[in-house]
Amino acid sequence: MSGDTLRPDITRAGALSAVHSIFERWLPDGGEDYVIKVRSMPHSDKGQRFVDLDEFIEILIEPWTAVR
Repeated sequence: MSGDTLRPDITRAGALSAVHSIFERWLPDGGEDYVIKVRSMPHSDKGQRFVDLDEFIEILIEPWTAVR
């Protein structure tokens, strides 16, 4: 495994579904700003349908870090 890196990815559709599920009740706009951010994320090495999981998690925690 020398030189190999683990790059976890998530499907863009899965990421969008998660954003809707998490933010629809908590944010006044239902998280539309975060939906736009996920839609505009660059695709991963796996192809157009995938986004980097670490970048997606950063988007998910953004509302909590902004409040603190």
